[in-house]
Amino acid sequence: MALFGAVAAFEVAQKAKLDPNQKVFINGNPVLEGVTNESAYNQCSTFSEAVQMSNQQPVIKVCGNQIKLTAHMLNRCEDHTHSNGQIQVGKCDTGAGPNDCHEVSPETHESISAFQSYKIESC
Repeated sequence: MALFGAVAAFEVAQKAKLDPNQKVFINGNPVLEGVTNESAYNQCSTFSEAVQMSNQQPVIKVCGNQIKLTAHMLNRCEDHTHSNGQIQVGKCDTGAGPNDCHEVSPETHESISAFQSYKIESC
């Protein structure tokens, strides 16, 4: 039981580290905004069918220097053996400003339009 409590405390501490500058947008829609939408944090999510069917999407933007989004070519956030099977969006640079953003789209990384799932995590 003590181990469970320690794990729960660690997870709360991880979430508490997010500040309002940590933001994730997919196609301009907020997925995570600091302490808002925390249900998206540390959870595997799938891109919508509309995103998966479009060769112009997703457009992923991660702002802040404490979080990253890892996009996965496979569903359920499974790693792929191909070298481009995962793409990290977010700089995770503690020297960067809290409002710095990193954006990836099919224009900058062509294969991302074939990706199916993503996970937002701490750096």
